[in-house]
Amino acid sequence: MKAPDTSFPGNPVERVPHPPGATCAVADDPLTVRCPGGEHGAPALTGRRLLALRPDCVSSNAGRFPKRFIAELASLTVERGAFRAAATSTNMTRSLAQALLAYPLFFAPVPPPSRTPPHRVAERVEEVARLIEQTPRIDAIDVPELVDENHEGRPRYRTDDPRTYGRTIAERTGLEVIVNKVVAHLESHAALEAWAQETVRLGVRHAVLVGGTSRFIPYPGPPVAEANRVVRPILAGSNGLLGNISIPQRRGEAHRMVSKTRAGASFFTTQLLFAPEAISETVASYDKLCRQAEISPATVILSFAPVADETDIEFVRWLGADVPEESERRLMNGDDPNTSVRCIALAREVWELVSQRAADDQLRVPLGINIEQVSPRHLDGAREMLTAFVDCLPRTNGTGN
Repeated sequence: MKAPDTSFPGNPVERVPHPPGATCAVADDPLTVRCPGGEHGAPALTGRRLLALRPDCVSSNAGRFPKRFIAELASLTVERGAFRAAATSTNMTRSLAQALLAYPLFFAPVPPPSRTPPHRVAERVEEVARLIEQTPRIDAIDVPELVDENHEGRPRYRTDDPRTYGRTIAERTGLEVIVNKVVAHLESHAALEAWAQETVRLGVRHAVLVGGTSRFIPYPGPPVAEANRVVRPILAGSNGLLGNISIPQRRGEAHRMVSKTRAGASFFTTQLLFAPEAISETVASYDKLCRQAEISPATVILSFAPVADETDIEFVRWLGADVPEESERRLMNGDDPNTSVRCIALAREVWELVSQRAADDQLRVPLGINIEQVSPRHLDGAREMLTAFVDCLPRTNGTGN
């Protein structure tokens, strides 16, 4: 067989940047490349290589994927170290900016704890990748930063840098990745700016900036709206987007959201929801304030998570979620013996009530869904919940079609 052409862009010794919106797959057979003149020459690469192709460049024989691909030479990049198919084009049809305008669906996996052995981290990444492969539609991976605070507000990070985990998932799946950062714990504006610049250098373009857990603690880092003004232009230089957290039951939340929107927020992910009232009122108030201020509202992404027992209920309350007693009774003592089924039913009911009111009141606020894994043992529950929302969300590509 003819030796690989080492002048080919993305040869095995060259790492080419992973293009935004690429579809990833493994070629077990040699790749046939369509040259600019339209001729098909000898295979340019052999062996198992991770191929990143724009969806519009995948030929009609992609149904035989991952055995053989035809691609425009200029669209091909190659990275080493992949071992199986990563993701199909069904998860790669629109950018994050497009998705935010048309019912985005996020998944928030739990990062591995600090000091997790590398082989276990790789296993966790594969588990998430398989979930993505089995879910017809996910628009972005939203990686949380898990951090505890002592009584003085000093952080203790429970995981390694979420940017590393997020970038690994992005390389493995081709999906857009969003990382969360608690800016209250950064020592200065300069530290915040350095974090944002490093984030972009690491290949992560989207972020959610989060405040501290207590309004009584004088954190060293800037308030969230102020942090938005620092970080947004840095992310925007790489076509990145900025988000924040919404706490619907917090007094004056809609006003806070307007302030953060003015400072550059393109979307808000809510705390976990178990009832429709607070979030529905917050969305309506936010819409009204945006109209009065003559600004476009950011997308509000409703967060849900599977819970299996009373321990889970107490854990999500510890995370800050508001779980009304009526919702707890329904989850723990419903007619269906399967707690997961009851949890999905409640989540869908909350979504349907909030989205129906938004439609009835002709609100301009775009809405979306974020499914959180909460803990490693809830991956199957998260998969079931994602699938349930794929089935009920409107089918639109985010471009008005």
